[in-house]
Amino acid sequence: MAQPIDYASPRAEKRRPRERSAAAAIGALFSLPVTIVAMFLAIASGGAGHGDYVIARALFPIPILATLLDHGTIDLPILALALLQFPLYGVIIGWSLATSRRAAIIGTASLLSLHAAAAALCFCGFLPNFS
Repeated sequence: MAQPIDYASPRAEKRRPRERSAAAAIGALFSLPVTIVAMFLAIASGGAGHGDYVIARALFPIPILATLLDHGTIDLPILALALLQFPLYGVIIGWSLATSRRAAIIGTASLLSLHAAAAALCFCGFLPNFS
């Protein structure tokens, strides 16, 4: 009787949690320059309170929607949420890429959908203070 071959293809093998954590950290690091540029563009779009916030609504829709909880003002918690948005995206995408191809597709598509839905709310007149 022949012994079964003890072989698992690299694709079938699950990544170790340590590798996924490293990929998540790399994703966060890659998102830091994006965050800096996006924050600069959003602040420039705001024009010291006299702008139209178009770029801020497009790049940071979730923090802009969070201003509804604070009577339409952008304060420290909102800025912290904006600073964490892209690094969190990087963590989710890095983690899912290290997990599997299916997880990467689902994770990225979910983030894009969430971001697009929040941006649509920002541009549909849902926020009267950000015209």
